[in-house]
Amino acid sequence: MSQDQSAPPPSPAGQPEGPPSGQAPPKPKPRRRRRWLRRVVWAGVLLVIGLGAMVALGPTIASTSVVRGWVLGQINEQLNGSLQIKEWTFGWDSVELRGVRLLDAKGRVVFEMPTLRTPWSASGV
Repeated sequence: MSQDQSAPPPSPAGQPEGPPSGQAPPKPKPRRRRRWLRRVVWAGVLLVIGLGAMVALGPTIASTSVVRGWVLGQINEQLNGSLQIKEWTFGWDSVELRGVRLLDAKGRVVFEMPTLRTPWSASGV
């Protein structure tokens, strides 16, 4: 019994066979590029955009009734009485408060002012 010379010899068990004769060896898979630098750069860009949006929208956010309620709650916890502000508006160069009332512990008006406008600068805070 003679073996045919054109057939490749059998490979040992557990080892992959090489490429058939006449074909180039398979190209190794390209190395996966590390994407961490790209992700860090994108995270930095998104952080800068987010902070810029917060600064740009700061006066608008500070003017909302939700923020006003929270701030007045914090102030009133420290007072022996209460401070009331019907409306406030924050701008880049001023703060305007309307309907300002300061009440004592018995609910009597201690101070009242229909409108209070004051200049301010965010850089001075």
